[in-house]
Amino acid sequence: MESEQPSNYNIVPTGHRNSIASVSVDMNSRQLYWSEKRTKKIKRALFDGSRINVLSTGKHANSMTIDPQTGNVFLVDDEHDTIMVMSHNGNHIKTIMQPSPSLNGTDIRMITQDVKNRYLYWTDTRGEEGRGQVWRMRLDGADRELVFDNLNWPHAITIDHTRDSLFFCEAKDAMIYEMPLSRLVGTINSTSSQSIPLQHDLSGHLPRLRFYILDIKVHDNFLYFVDGKSSKVERFNLTEGVASVTRFGPPEFFRVTNIAVLSTSYVADFIARIPSPCSSNSMTCGHLCVATSDSRRKCLCADGYRLVYGTACIFDTSLVPNIPPSYGNTCQEDASLWVDSCSDSTIFNWTAPVWTDDKTSSAALTKVGPSETSRRLTIGDHVITYTATDAGGLSTTCRIRVTVRTALCPPPPALHNQLSATPTLCGNQFGSTYVIFCKDPTKVIELGVNRRGENITNRCQGEEGWLLDDLHQVTCLAISPP
Repeated sequence: MESEQPSNYNIVPTGHRNSIASVSVDMNSRQLYWSEKRTKKIKRALFDGSRINVLSTGKHANSMTIDPQTGNVFLVDDEHDTIMVMSHNGNHIKTIMQPSPSLNGTDIRMITQDVKNRYLYWTDTRGEEGRGQVWRMRLDGADRELVFDNLNWPHAITIDHTRDSLFFCEAKDAMIYEMPLSRLVGTINSTSSQSIPLQHDLSGHLPRLRFYILDIKVHDNFLYFVDGKSSKVERFNLTEGVASVTRFGPPEFFRVTNIAVLSTSYVADFIARIPSPCSSNSMTCGHLCVATSDSRRKCLCADGYRLVYGTACIFDTSLVPNIPPSYGNTCQEDASLWVDSCSDSTIFNWTAPVWTDDKTSSAALTKVGPSETSRRLTIGDHVITYTATDAGGLSTTCRIRVTVRTALCPPPPALHNQLSATPTLCGNQFGSTYVIFCKDPTKVIELGVNRRGENITNRCQGEEGWLLDDLHQVTCLAISPP
């Protein structure tokens, strides 16, 4: 979709019900990457949808970012809360971050790359409001460091080298923080969000009471964002501020969850000017190359391989990682539900995952999760979590994310002077109804040529408004004598 002409867009077919979890673009090869939750595959294609390739299987990547210099794909494996780096062709995958045993409840939401300063940043909700964090580490997994702590529910995160800033968002508060990268050079002196100089508070400028910001990206001084409560793309001008928020893109878009930006000018003006030590022909890495500075690089070997002579990789059985428990394809897909009529909740039914392991029997696995498979959920976002741990201490987590939505109708349409109505059942909430009838009891309601009766019921349909949004089409007709 073009930023200047959003009505011009291409559709890339990805298959039926594959549950796209994340998207990213390779700025150099001009290819689109995406991950599928249901199939656990990472794929790529040209922007016209041709030449689709499967790069990886068995990985549920809930977030990805692509190094514009090497084409390496940095991804978050949602099942194991690990961060991996994959070669541009998918042949080699290396785990560069595993959750610390001291940090219970790790739940990494999104990852981004600081190409200039050679860092990866990511958000971690820790699975509980008020415990959220932002972390960073080098591209090889070294120097892991806590950047911000005690956040509410951080989710989306991005870096823009035009403004030279790190952006991340409190998903449920619609607060976007902007921290200049110059203040993140060297050791982190404060992990408090109070130290962040720029704050973009969207909450008072969006026509809804609840938010869940799924993704943010910056392009040409606009910040684009997706709110899971509206499922639309919106943007505001960073110079003019959040009061300039407008909807972006055609109205036919449905349930947008991710944004990826491709800008040739951004590549030419910023990325191309950053030194790329992995581009040197003097020494080629066998599997993976990552930059550690403007002049230094490091070779990495895929999991199960050992680095020799600084560049080559040889298979080593002692390094083959043990296989954690697996739920196969039995982790239920995420769901979005509407509340029951005139209610703030609804019933959600699900199926518990079935666990297997290569060395530990299913009965011997340590399993943590709810005993019930049905629950009444209130408006908002919910995560139903199951975890299995094998005898070797390896764990896998199945997360079923559920959004319960509601929508308010505008005030009921005005009655003309022949009509009267009962009070609404529950105001302008979803499912609310009221009965319309003629003031003159000797007359009946007429709607169209074939619909007559003593009364007619109007209903709030949520986002679609009232079933009858214009009552001028409703008339009162005298009853014919028998």
